[in-house]
Amino acid sequence: MFGGVKYNWDVIGKLKNELSIPVIANGDIVDERSAGKVLEYTGCDGIMIGRAAIGNPYIFKRIEHYLRTGKYLEPLSKEEQVNDFFDYVSLLNKFNILDYANIKLHAKWFTKGINRGKSVRTRINAADNIDTIMEIMGEI
Repeated sequence: MFGGVKYNWDVIGKLKNELSIPVIANGDIVDERSAGKVLEYTGCDGIMIGRAAIGNPYIFKRIEHYLRTGKYLEPLSKEEQVNDFFDYVSLLNKFNILDYANIKLHAKWFTKGINRGKSVRTRINAADNIDTIMEIMGEI
């Protein structure tokens, strides 16, 4: 649940029962368990994930695996996550859309849940260029 709003899965289920078109559920889907729960509860045809994916691009793979197998994936190491961040930056650079504000924001999201994450985010906030942000991320 984000922003204090509780989503009403009952309404989604009622819509699914009344409509002949595919119904996609969203809201309060933050992990594998909640994805499976909303699909089972509403009978909807699919799910849509929004804010839970911010800084957590792995959510899609984790949910897909869980829905397919019923098993949870092991979490990625912080090293793997940081390497993915560097891959993300490389893609932005490749397509000439590398932007300081974007990198700064994504670097902060990628550092959620790591040891000393708050102090790392403080350093990222103080960074005044992409190279400094990349250096900080490389130290994780």
